[in-house]
Amino acid sequence: MSNQDELRRIELRGYERRALREVSAEARQAIAALRRVQKSSWLWADNVRECVEQQTGLGVTDERVIAVPAYAEVLELCAELNGLVDAVEQSLQRLGERPEVDVERQADTEREAER
Repeated sequence: MSNQDELRRIELRGYERRALREVSAEARQAIAALRRVQKSSWLWADNVRECVEQQTGLGVTDERVIAVPAYAEVLELCAELNGLVDAVEQSLQRLGERPEVDVERQADTEREAER
């Protein structure tokens, strides 16, 4: 392998690490935004429940409020958002677990293997 080929491979690995850091940073920002949306959605659900309770006369502890379609739909949307947040968090965790490549050590190892 020529030195130029070796340098190209090293540059790609360096680029890959930079790209991974960028993706990780974007994913952290996305999860922070999704958590804010998740929190807002549950506040929205509380407001919808309060409206349903007022309009139907059902009490705060009355579980029949869940059967009201408007409130049930909001709860389903909130549950979907929870699933989305969980999936993004798991992906972010996998990104963080990805091993960093020590480019110089890897290049030294490859050079030794070629000898």
